[in-house]
Amino acid sequence: MSEPIQTGHKVFLGNNKMNMEMLTVKPYYVATPGSDLTQEEMEAEAMEAMKGKKPQQAPPPPAAEEPAMEAGSPEDIAARIAGDRTKNQADILELAKNQVGD
Repeated sequence: MSEPIQTGHKVFLGNNKMNMEMLTVKPYYVATPGSDLTQEEMEAEAMEAMKGKKPQQAPPPPAAEEPAMEAGSPEDIAARIAGDRTKNQADILELAKNQVGD
């Protein structure tokens, strides 16, 4: 299967230098039918690809937020939220009455 390989990076712990190196897992590949590459060649290609990888950067944030639908004044928004809340409470009360009645 996979085997650990040395990366060449020394491991430090506080002010004491440790004599061991960081290890990474060597990729393990299985030859597929129709492939002319050997196990060693596939591993070499994978290691080269790993060396060339750059850390992915986060996508840039959107330039400007799209304006929300015209919601109206803050008072209108508060009234709409309060209306939704009372409607939900009424629905819950109705469900509870139905369950108690059954």
